[in-house]
Amino acid sequence: MSRPRTARTALWAAVVLACVLTSTVMLPRQPASSSGPAPRADVVPTPLIWERGFADPAVVEVGDGLLGVATGARNVGRASAARPGGPWSDLPVAFEVEPSWVVPGQQVWAPDLARVDGRWLLYYAVRVEGVGATGRCIAVAEAPSPDVTFTPLDERPLVCPARATTPTASDTLWARARSLPQQGVIDPSLFRRRGRLYLLYRTQGVPSTIRMVRLAASGTRVAPRQRSRELVRSPGIIENPVLVQRRGFVLFTSEGWFGHCRYRTRWQRSGSLWDWGESRPRVLLDRASTGLCGPGGADVLRTSTGATRIFFHGWVCKDSPTPCPAGFRIEEGVSKPGSRRALYGARLGWTRAGRPYLGRFFGS
Repeated sequence: MSRPRTARTALWAAVVLACVLTSTVMLPRQPASSSGPAPRADVVPTPLIWERGFADPAVVEVGDGLLGVATGARNVGRASAARPGGPWSDLPVAFEVEPSWVVPGQQVWAPDLARVDGRWLLYYAVRVEGVGATGRCIAVAEAPSPDVTFTPLDERPLVCPARATTPTASDTLWARARSLPQQGVIDPSLFRRRGRLYLLYRTQGVPSTIRMVRLAASGTRVAPRQRSRELVRSPGIIENPVLVQRRGFVLFTSEGWFGHCRYRTRWQRSGSLWDWGESRPRVLLDRASTGLCGPGGADVLRTSTGATRIFFHGWVCKDSPTPCPAGFRIEEGVSKPGSRRALYGARLGWTRAGRPYLGRFFGS
């Protein structure tokens, strides 16, 4: 017996609708072309750590697993995992004492972690006097292993403006342009090239700059006769520099105010280590491409197998793994109950032209 016409029409409409939904919602993430960014994720990524904040992450390989460090209330937070997708387990905070020249009991910002000359070095930004209400300088601590207690190198900061009320730093930002705010420095990031060590960092205030200085082989002081130089400048906020050598040099930075969903991660390329005047930034991570709120503070990890991973934070709300809504915003020093910066991770691919694109997320 044949179906009535109206029933057949309704059936075909349901089939067509199901096909459309399948094609638009269930498609897997595809690599970006060489001429454009990665397409928007079809499912909002799942954070790797969200029950507590894990902002401005830096992640390293340790044995067969991973260890991450992050901004902390009065210390450096740490977590470890056997694989990128987790589960991630808390570790004790990084150090028990602070350098004598810091303002005690303040937040410790945006650490970086690296193995140098057989020991582990932790670079981080701490509050000091003399460089504004939130001004910070860069300190170094050392440990034989990244999961034990670090000992701060107390003698003096590694990087700190001369006007700060601290012992004279190894890098005092000599010849710093008068047009820059006389504030502090944050976001240390170590880069290696041909056996040499370099430290990148951001100058606080706006306009903001990313600077770099060559370090001694120890990684704890500036190399003899070396001074920091400006790489890039913005009339707004750029921060969290990470430098990667790939068909030249690729610089990743975060752009904008960290406390809203428009915060984003960008990249730019230069054929020269020191000359970035002709480079133009392009967006890698933002709300439109990921569905996340303020994806930034990124760190790029090249694994022992040659793969590239990217770890970063994004805001979640309502004490849940759900990204905050588009209108979310916090101000400096003000918290919103139930909101925090969660840890995300993804594969980072490269086109034949050497351009980065976002691959599949871990844990999703």
